[in-house]
Amino acid sequence: MLQPYVWPVFFEVPMKEAAAAITAYVPENMRSQVIEKRSNLILLDAYNANPTSMEAALDAFGKLNKRKHKMVILGDMYELGDYSKAEHEHLGELVNKMTLDKICFTGKDTQYALSKAPKALYFPDPFSLRNWLQDSNLEDYQILIKGSRGMKLEGLLGFI
Repeated sequence: MLQPYVWPVFFEVPMKEAAAAITAYVPENMRSQVIEKRSNLILLDAYNANPTSMEAALDAFGKLNKRKHKMVILGDMYELGDYSKAEHEHLGELVNKMTLDKICFTGKDTQYALSKAPKALYFPDPFSLRNWLQDSNLEDYQILIKGSRGMKLEGLLGFI
């Protein structure tokens, strides 16, 4: 006879308290952080990026419809070695399939994504993207910002 499954108790925290804590969790430190700025909703995920996390973030972002316009700002995924070109090309394929108003790539390796996402804008570094953002006067956008930690994409927030 099968025994009913009993949830294990870790650290002697009651299940209701654990569930409440998880429900109340608000991401910080550039990990899926939600920021409202003027009429824009920004999802800042600039702590780390790899092919799996990038695809998951894009998938979740694609299902979110909180503003009139959608935009992604994607930076390099570091530490991919010989796979960098192929993985950044795949990134271009992913965003090209999405319904987006604006696509911005920044970083040395995101240039490879352009061959698969020809409507995207390319900026060799975040500094050059800052000027474009400042001049764009973005309003009523939901914006995903994602890239490897070394890209320091959180520095773009002040220009949106």
